[in-house]
Amino acid sequence: MTARTARQRIGRQVLGKVLLTLGGIFLVAQVALFSWHLEQYWNRSGAEAVGALSTIGTAAVHLVNTVAWNPGAALASATAVLVSCWPLLLVVAGMFLLGRRSGNR
Repeated sequence: MTARTARQRIGRQVLGKVLLTLGGIFLVAQVALFSWHLEQYWNRSGAEAVGALSTIGTAAVHLVNTVAWNPGAALASATAVLVSCWPLLLVVAGMFLLGRRSGNR
């Protein structure tokens, strides 16, 4: 019985480390992709010529206009943001599995 418990504990530990590593890698990749998209938007918007504050204001007006006149697009964007949080769920699951292992000692 103790050998089976030890194998389960080791299996949980390995699975927790794998989930934590994969979630971390995908999370870093998504943050890098987001920063790239933000940089592309910043370069396209002409922020150097107009100024940063007016560029942010224009983006806010565009967001409010989209939400007011096309709520379906706003819901689709909110869904995309929520779906993009799945690497964070992997990290939390990995931490939970590793935390349970250390809590059993």
